[in-house]
Amino acid sequence: MKKIFGIASIMLGMVAMTGCDDFLDQNSPSEQNTETVYNSTYYTGYVINKIYGGLTQDATYSQYIPIVWSTNSDIELVDGRGASSTTAASERSYMNYINVTAGGWSKITTLWTAMYGVIENCNLAIDGIRKSDLYANGSKEQRTAMGQYLGEALTLRAMLYLDLIRFFGDIPMKMEPTTSD
Repeated sequence: MKKIFGIASIMLGMVAMTGCDDFLDQNSPSEQNTETVYNSTYYTGYVINKIYGGLTQDATYSQYIPIVWSTNSDIELVDGRGASSTTAASERSYMNYINVTAGGWSKITTLWTAMYGVIENCNLAIDGIRKSDLYANGSKEQRTAMGQYLGEALTLRAMLYLDLIRFFGDIPMKMEPTTSD
């Protein structure tokens, strides 16, 4: 009797474990996948707006680039050799390449991460638009709108790479979106 009960419970457990697959894989009715997004000029516009939103982060063009990273240009020169320039807290000396140590200034990593995050959003938009049925076979208005969105994403990605090259020199150039493989 115990043997039959043990076999029955193992069989029941195996059925229960395999029977939940479909139940656990649920999609929300409000979920937007790439097919839905890039086959609508309205939603594609939101994707491009997300890229512009990334450009307004403090770590990119809102604060770091115009205020922190531009303190040593041909417009303004900040010497940074004062009494505080020997400390690690002197951003003036960092812009003159004084006292910079690897991992010593967190704004380097923050800018790098933020810029490549926006580049990833550009790559996703470019890939999605190029694979879109609207871009290839839509009406004239739809093709024009999708072409404009593609041009914006390409231009913004180029601008981001140009600024990264200005700050860091040779950098990795990633032209495709990240995949899970």
